[in-house]
Amino acid sequence: MKNRLSTIVVAFNTHDLTVKHVQECMNSSYMPDEIIVVNDGGTTDLREKLLELDIKTRLVYVRVEEDILWNYNGAYNLGFWCSRGDILALEDSDHIPCKDAYTNALKLFENEKLGRVAFGRIVVELKDVLENSSDKWVHGHHIGGHENSTMLRREVFMNMKGNDEMMCGRYGWIGYDWAKRRDRSLNQLGLDTVKTGSYFMVQGGACPNMERPMSKENYQVFHRNSAFNRVQHEEKGILNFTFTNEVLTNESKKMETIDPKKFYTKEYYDRVELFSKRAGRLKSIIGRMNIPKSSKVLDVGCGHGFLVNRLRRNKIDAIGTDPSEFAGKFIPEYFTRADSKKLPFKDKEFDVVISTDVFEHIPEEDIDEVYAEMQRVGKRVMAIICPKRGTEESHITIKSMEEWSRRLKGVEILN
Repeated sequence: MKNRLSTIVVAFNTHDLTVKHVQECMNSSYMPDEIIVVNDGGTTDLREKLLELDIKTRLVYVRVEEDILWNYNGAYNLGFWCSRGDILALEDSDHIPCKDAYTNALKLFENEKLGRVAFGRIVVELKDVLENSSDKWVHGHHIGGHENSTMLRREVFMNMKGNDEMMCGRYGWIGYDWAKRRDRSLNQLGLDTVKTGSYFMVQGGACPNMERPMSKENYQVFHRNSAFNRVQHEEKGILNFTFTNEVLTNESKKMETIDPKKFYTKEYYDRVELFSKRAGRLKSIIGRMNIPKSSKVLDVGCGHGFLVNRLRRNKIDAIGTDPSEFAGKFIPEYFTRADSKKLPFKDKEFDVVISTDVFEHIPEEDIDEVYAEMQRVGKRVMAIICPKRGTEESHITIKSMEEWSRRLKGVEILN
């Protein structure tokens, strides 16, 4: 039976190199059955860069939503959790497999007694990697293997119960802890290790400007744990952070280039009406707004106008605006069709300007302009934002709530 290969690439703000890494994986003599890229708390533009590739295999994009210093032990756990392969290739973004590395290793894994394949490393320069195809990279000296870049059977990782996340945030912990626990797992399962072939180690490709603290303390903690003959895990277990994940395909690119005139049709507004008009949701939004009845309110991106209608029923002076000709269905007297980047209102004309489920529909390059206009016409600005794409193609700007809060400083986010 053929072994399925899952390649897990962990990266933090080395996006161009990570994209090159994924491209080289897809160009290998054996293309992985899936590639899982774990963005370990880095900026969100890695997703867009990956979508520029011609995606030839299952490509899973996972992002840790929290900025946890040196969380790569947790990131590998997350990559494993999202994987489905029989054989795992664990790779830092600056360790790229040679063209035949997967092919040669998978032949060895036909031996059921083999649990792990280790590799040597060939040094190459970052500039060379980014500018040229791998057949033109200038090979430097050969060095020994790296504990974090290896291929092993799924059951080995399962038997280890993953990496220990107790020491996330302390540089080098995975190096001290991983090898000992991995080798113990191999021995328990009666499996062997073989060394073959090489990976490219990209000189200058490591995480930039990252502190590497407390290695001495790490050693001390490691030895204390070793006295128990196993690493002591926290009661909370693993994956103690929030994350998002999605499968990227060439079809995903269509989501980035939506033509509003073709997409935001009458059928679209009728469809979202089913969600927007729910009385319980409208009541919840108004409760969170917590504004006096004397307030003057503008709803930007109001759709059919359900929130405006409910606010007016509550004796609040509210109007809505939306760029679509199909919007304002239920508030024709209190609706102004307008571009949200050029609102036709006076400075500070409204006590409150609110948008519900709007910012995720706005192209990245327009967000600051829309935000500035809302601030210009409103004394207070409020928003409800969906941080996930899900199956909604019109959600073209995806950020975590932490990122939205940083981007829209001064906005009262009511999620």
